[in-house]
Amino acid sequence: MGKKKLLQTAGGIFIILAISRVIGFFREMLVAYRFGSGMETDAFFIANSVQSTILMIFAAGLSVAIIPVLSLIRKDGSKIEENNYISGLLNLFGILSFVMMIVGFVFAESLVKVFAMGFEGEELELAVLLTRISMPIIYFHAASAIFMAYNHSLGKFVIVSTESIVFNIPILFFLVVFYRNLGIVGLMISFLVGYVLRVGVAYLTIAKSYRYMAVLVSEKEHLKKTFLIMGPVIIGSMVGQINHIIDRTLASRLVIGSISALSYAGKAKGVVASLFLASVVTVVYPKISEYIAGGNKERLKETMTYSMNLILLMVIPALTGLMVLSYPVIKVLFFRGAFTETNVAMTSSALFFYSLGLIGAGVSLLVDKVYFALHDSKTPMKIGMIAVAINIALNFALVGSMKHNGLALATSIAGTFAATVKFLGLKKKNIGVEYRRMFETFVKAAVSSAVMGIAVYVLAFRFIDITYGEATWQFVKLMMVCLSGAAVYGISVYLLKVEEAREIVDKLAEKILFKFDN
Repeated sequence: MGKKKLLQTAGGIFIILAISRVIGFFREMLVAYRFGSGMETDAFFIANSVQSTILMIFAAGLSVAIIPVLSLIRKDGSKIEENNYISGLLNLFGILSFVMMIVGFVFAESLVKVFAMGFEGEELELAVLLTRISMPIIYFHAASAIFMAYNHSLGKFVIVSTESIVFNIPILFFLVVFYRNLGIVGLMISFLVGYVLRVGVAYLTIAKSYRYMAVLVSEKEHLKKTFLIMGPVIIGSMVGQINHIIDRTLASRLVIGSISALSYAGKAKGVVASLFLASVVTVVYPKISEYIAGGNKERLKETMTYSMNLILLMVIPALTGLMVLSYPVIKVLFFRGAFTETNVAMTSSALFFYSLGLIGAGVSLLVDKVYFALHDSKTPMKIGMIAVAINIALNFALVGSMKHNGLALATSIAGTFAATVKFLGLKKKNIGVEYRRMFETFVKAAVSSAVMGIAVYVLAFRFIDITYGEATWQFVKLMMVCLSGAAVYGISVYLLKVEEAREIVDKLAEKILFKFDN
């Protein structure tokens, strides 16, 4: 895939993800408006954590394991083998999901107590109920991951990305129409319906090229390769969930709303990370797998360097912007209804410290895919386990003095450590990257972000009071500040002659001139 095609496809995904994230933010705003940040939302987020942990125990790394195996099948096999492989995974994980759902339903109370030791009485009962309702999500999430990976392996990115938009439709409908009648229980049911719709979208895009087969096990060698990649990912995810459990357990012993503050802040950071990172990594991962399978080291080096530079160019200003605007962002988006000023202060401070880990998150997302394409998931697992140990130690060291902010800072520090070690480890795998070019991009992006940060701070806190006025006007002012900051950053990196930035600007100019001429 050439640079032009990569930018075009990534741009399409970015636009769809941007729309999806705006809708997702609106969803979170409605949740905060309807339910605030208290007992009900704490129970809801814990129930989601239980469900996602069970999913990770047996399905972590499923989507990333499928793409490298499909690359090998296409190199040596046939279309029938592809269909058998995908069908076998669907059937096998359908059975495993059913078993896990039963386990989660029967032992819901014990699982909730593991995640939130401080829960008692009504809060515990509600978390148990929500956990049981959420169990079917396990299967639909796994099925969606399989279909999405198959789509990406076929080069189908843009249309299938709309599944995240479709996911939000039943949730928004509930929050607008039925929230009074069904309460927080209805919210969990609407999430379940959203996951069902995600599977439908992911399947429809491959309906003409995929034919279901009633097979339980496809080619054993292919299945073996899949689980060899998944195994260490599952172990690493389980270790990561131990850290997550400790995070939430420590937060459950702090003031009420601490869990919700971390959850809202984590989602805000996750939205930014996925918006700027997924558009690049989603497109390049199948090509990285293809180049590795075909032994094309030069194209691999070129793709890796270009992708890493794009990630740095997007993540560094995003990090700067979130740190400078953490308070007005949370206040504009969530301060209404049951979401109080105290909730704003707690969530915005957590977002500030979570933002520090954005660069590490971006580097890890891409570098992990390289290891997976090499059929090596053990290295990220080992590094991840060390990072989790560091995170847990930092949790206990910081929670006393920094409360929930200490938990957020610990996550950022540990994530950055893991990303650095994994990136440096690529040398041992003979994966070439133009380090000098990458370092130059990092420095120029950092300088430009610093200039942008100063401009945004002056504009937001000296000339415009973002948090003053009606909600709609506050949002407009926030967008004005963000766009102004983006403009300052874009001009700066262009003047500093960052190659990737100039290519993006030139491509946009070419499209604008073409439309003008016609």
